[in-house]
Amino acid sequence: MTVGGEERHPAGRNQKPGLSVVIVSWNAAKTLETCLDSLLEAAPPRLLEILVMDNGSTDTSVELARRRAGSVKVIELGNNLGFAGASNAGYRQSHGEYLLFLNSDVEVLPSALENLCHFMDSHPEAAAAGGKLIGVDGAPQRGFNVRAFPTLVSTAFEILMVDKMLPRNPVSRKQRMLDFPFTEISEVDQPAGACLLVRKSVFETVGLFDERFHPAWFEDVDLCLRLRQTGLKTYFVPTAEFRHRGGASLKHLQYGDFLSCWYKNLLQFFDKHHGKGSALFLRALILIGMPARMLAAVFVPPKPGLGRKEALSAYWRVLRETL
Repeated sequence: MTVGGEERHPAGRNQKPGLSVVIVSWNAAKTLETCLDSLLEAAPPRLLEILVMDNGSTDTSVELARRRAGSVKVIELGNNLGFAGASNAGYRQSHGEYLLFLNSDVEVLPSALENLCHFMDSHPEAAAAGGKLIGVDGAPQRGFNVRAFPTLVSTAFEILMVDKMLPRNPVSRKQRMLDFPFTEISEVDQPAGACLLVRKSVFETVGLFDERFHPAWFEDVDLCLRLRQTGLKTYFVPTAEFRHRGGASLKHLQYGDFLSCWYKNLLQFFDKHHGKGSALFLRALILIGMPARMLAAVFVPPKPGLGRKEALSAYWRVLRETL
């Protein structure tokens, strides 16, 4: 395979580890184009391959990526395997010793890839690392870029809207790491799955993304927690900067579909890692929280651009499915 007209081979014994970038794409042609262009422009010598895993897109994503033949390998999965399924399929096609799972709505800034790989080279204790995600306004994406693992209390605050009514409460601030300094290399619980580099050997040992978290949400939290449970470390690397627009594929989902998947995967995560009792406790809180959200939506739209009727329908759907 060639990248930028130069033949790349997996790293030998005396070479630096090669890098495979795995991009999961679903109807995100516009942002995918920016992502690929930035990757090809910023490509360090160790970049072996860019794998675009297409989850059955119906827009021009596949054609757009294929126009970069020789630099990008496009794999059409036929249907939507979700983020976990498509990422695992990308791993199986990869040749690099480092795997960078990258959202299609992320733009790679200069030196980001090399800085992230250099950190891993010089820190053999690091199993995984995430870079600094900045928004279109140039500010770090605080509350999204890195988070602490969710607890029963922090999740209860979210379900019951305590985080909305009391946004400065210490529980939510700690879980969303709202006071996190974005200037220092730090060991963290969970960098956002939008930009997550993992040693391939670790990925194989700990286990791949859990495909039961379909189509998305909590598969990255689950992986990072499994890394921690096996004594491995995950880091935040501030010198590896990426611009993240967010929501490229999410905009194609109805709000009800998004909420249904999010709460289903939330309960599955707690059932898997904290037992059925914790999942039942959260299920009970959802039965309280959804009616409260429905009542609030009658008076205040829950988010810009979301109609009251659509919001009420989404909350009712989650309530019905929880029952």
